Amino acid sequence: MPNMTEKLTSTILSAIGGKTTLSVPSLYIGLFLTPGTDYYPGREPSDSAYERQTVALSSPQPADDNPGCMIVTNTKDIIFPAASSSWGRLPYYGIFSGGVPVTLLFTGELDTPLTVNRWDTAIIPAGRLKIRMG
Repeated sequence: MPNMTEKLTSTILSAIGGKTTLSVPSLYIGLFLTPGTDYYPGREPSDSAYERQTVALSSPQPADDNPGCMIVTNTKDIIFPAASSSWGRLPYYGIFSGGVPVTLLFTGELDTPLTVNRWDTAIIPAGRLKIRMG
């Protein structure tokens, strides 16, 4: 289950309290070799071909296994560029805002870690990335 960063928690609570508005123009996903924290993303591949990809999320729905939880999933395949060097085993991810400054919103662990060798393309199929709250 992903972890909401302290920055996102604070922003949501400020918006609920009427102190600020919440607007995220676009979302990006990064793949991590190491887990992220509230303040820092995990270590991303150092390959020059690697770059974070945009991600579109579904509308919130009750989770099948717990109707008290809400879940969003990726609506389309997330396809990273072909690796020009091995990225290794990537069990973790982070979701970033696309605004300025870029803000880490969530960190989590993939259900199935990706292993990316040279010339491989990392793909997270539609519906496989799940962000749960509740």
